[in-house]
Parts: sequence; C-alpha cells; structure tokens
Amino acid sequence: MNEATYRSITLFRNWDSSSAVRSRPYAYQFTHEDFAQTEPSLWFPATLSSALTHDSVKSLPKKELLLVHAHHLVHFMGYTTALEVVHVNEAVRCIVAGNLSKYFENEERHVALKLYADEAYHALFSKDIADQVAKHFNLMRTKPTRIEGLNFILEQSPPDLKCLTRFCIGFVSETLITRELLKLSTGALVGPVTNLLQDHLYDEGRHAVFFSECFSQLWRQIPKIERDYVAKMLPKILTAFSQPDIPFLRMVFKTRPALGEEVSAFALANQAVRMVEICKPTLRAIERTDLLDDESYFVHFQSAGLVA
Repeated sequence: MNEATYRSITLFRNWDSSSAVRSRPYAYQFTHEDFAQTEPSLWFPATLSSALTHDSVKSLPKKELLLVHAHHLVHFMGYTTALEVVHVNEAVRCIVAGNLSKYFENEERHVALKLYADEAYHALFSKDIADQVAKHFNLMRTKPTRIEGLNFILEQSPPDLKCLTRFCIGFVSETLITRELLKLSTGALVGPVTNLLQDHLYDEGRHAVFFSECFSQLWRQIPKIERDYVAKMLPKILTAFSQPDIPFLRMVFKTRPALGEEVSAFALANQAVRMVEICKPTLRAIERTDLLDDESYFVHFQSAGLVA
C-alpha cells in the first residue's frame, strides 16, 4: 500500500465517532422561525448559479426572488439525493464487489463501505430538506438534467467498461462537490441548511481524498486500452457536470418566459468560463498522475476547454 493510499485510509479510522452518519444530532428540521426568514440569499447563495447573478433576476421583487432561491435549494438537494444513490454509491459498489475490486486491497474496500454508508445518509437528509422546503413554498420540481446527462454517458458505455465509467463519474462527483458545498456553507444560511451543509462537507472532504487516491491507484494499474477510454470519458463527464440545467431554469421562470429564455442564454454563454472554475478540484487530482503528460490524452482535455 503506497503512502498516499494509506493517508486516505487513515482519514476514516475515526469514522465511527466523527462521520455525520454516526455522530451528528439530527438538526435538519425547519421551525416556524426558519421559514419566517425572507432574505433570498439565506436560502441559496448566488455564487453557485450564474442565473442568480443575472441583473434582471437580482431586480425581481423580494418575494419572487425568495422563491427563485428556494427553488435552487430544492433542486440542488434533489440532485444530491439522486447523485449519491444512482451514481456515487454505484461507483463504490464497483470498488467493493465489481470488476474493479481486483485493483484495491481489502482495507481499501472496507473503507469504501464506510463511504457507502455516508452517501446513503447524505441522500436521506438531502431529500428531507428538499421535501420540507418544497412543501412549505409549494414548489414544482424537475428531474436534474445533470443526472440525465450522466445516465446517458453510462448507457453509451460498453458493458465491459461500465464499472470503469461508474468509477470515473464517482471520482469526478466526489472531487467537485467539495467546492460546491464549501461555497454553500461559507455564507449565512437558514439554520437547518447550514447544519446539513457543514455535516455533508465534513464527510465529503474525506471522500474526495479517498476517491482521488483510488483514481491514482487505478490509473497506475489499468491497461492502456482502459487508460485510453478513461482519458476520453473524463472530459465528457466533467462537461456533463458543468452544464446549466435549462429545463429547470425555464420552469423556475415559467411566469416570466422571456426572462427564463434570457437567463438560460446567459447561463449557456457563461458555461465555458464556469466549467474551468468548477472543474479545478478534479483537474488537480488528475494532475497528480501522469495522465496529462500524454499528448493525445492532453488533447482530449484541451478540446473540451478544460486545459489551455
């Protein structure tokens, strides 16, 4: 076992006493006082959505803007639940019992099961938050198109490479989400949301280290044909994670369709710039390997606009 992998395993040694699954009080129930908070930024920070930074959106009446921010919170929590269950834990399953298990030692597979338990809990409390807020504000919901995009990538994957595709999705997810959670948790938000995000971020920091080290270990061992596949798939997956959810934005602004189209166009126009920012944590993890030293692999990332 190399030193880096040993470090990621060490992070989970106090899991029974530190993981939000085990040690945190259940502090995600909204009170009347919580729902009385009417400042839109307390429900979702504008820094996580280019739509919320649009001048016309910021100029909406406060009551209407509150619903837009609440919609974003519910959508993000619904996305988190689906991501953890449909993709991240499936990636963990491939490490523990799938055809990638041969690349990992027993202790690493044991740690992966701890991560599996964490992710199931994250899915549960994210759904709980989304359900409470959606019910209170009487919000419609849409399926996250990001999940649909990842599902499509998986469907196109050759059967013998399904687990490798799942792992790549899990690796990208776990390295990207820490940035999103950090941005969410640095500002003042409604109490239950703050509690949830701090707990989630605490766990996901370890998950990001574990998946990063697993990626490095896997990359060293897989044959060239699989390296070629991974080098092509990662830019596609990173792009899927960076795309704005246009159907969601149109639904949020359904009473103002012209604004919905304007905001959607704005989000699409800013996609390339935001993608580079969003993908920085994953690219740093990739740069710890020699993947980008290969010119043909580098071109895949360059063509996607991920590296210069």
